[in-house]
Amino acid sequence: MTQQRILSEIEAAVASGQGATFSDIEFSSDPRLRSKKKYAEVIAPFNVHIKNTSWVGINFKNCSISGLAFSDVRLRDCTFENCLLAVRNWGSFYKDSRFISCDMKSFSFGADDPSNANTFENVIFEKCNMQGRAVDYSKFEKSAFLNCRLDRVEFRQATISNSTFTGKLDDVVFGRDYTQRPTSINGADFSKATLSYCIFPHTQVSHILAPENPKNHVIKRFKEFVAELDRAIQADSNIGDVPLAGIFTTEYTSGSNFGILNEDDFRELLKPKGQALLAQMLSDPIWRE
Repeated sequence: MTQQRILSEIEAAVASGQGATFSDIEFSSDPRLRSKKKYAEVIAPFNVHIKNTSWVGINFKNCSISGLAFSDVRLRDCTFENCLLAVRNWGSFYKDSRFISCDMKSFSFGADDPSNANTFENVIFEKCNMQGRAVDYSKFEKSAFLNCRLDRVEFRQATISNSTFTGKLDDVVFGRDYTQRPTSINGADFSKATLSYCIFPHTQVSHILAPENPKNHVIKRFKEFVAELDRAIQADSNIGDVPLAGIFTTEYTSGSNFGILNEDDFRELLKPKGQALLAQMLSDPIWRE
């Protein structure tokens, strides 16, 4: 099925109000992107640019979709399941939609300017691979990241509100010190998530539901917490050998001081005496105030 035929069928389905489902198709002009082994290893060119339209009730299953760009497109009640997605977005608005078990390493969540910000409202990402994505200016409202691969994802100048994260979050960055605006998190449920080496260096944070994992600890005075440990390390070599600020807080801006600490991340850098000090500090409520 050619790209144009697929687009014609989508247009007809939207016009009829019935929606449509596509299975086992390749929407790609570049043969390099049709191989799962090579997919997402190259920058996907796009040759189909869709502008100023709406897709409602369009579903894809077991599809490879690349070479596609959206500008000011609204997608509602759409589902992408087990798809390879190399899609560019400018000013796109996804609502009441689901991405399930998708490869999204070449999906552009972010934009190059606030005027082109993409919005995801009531969107569920479930078991998707988003490793290494830079998410600039995007807005996530009432959305959920359920057991996704978020390794090395950076939410930069993004807005996250009333959203949920579950599963393992490893090396995720919320906000970057070199960006003009901070990332905003206003309502995030991490209760079913486990965070490891995640930092919030340039982020405004409010209404956080803490992880239930006992090894995760919400620290509201994170920079001071790390600095206190570093002072102990400097004073006593039996505490540890490695300064912690360079790993956890060197990128923090003056206005950011929030962290979700995984004690295992710290324990592997501390000696037994330092581990005992860490446990003592974690039991002190002053760091959570």
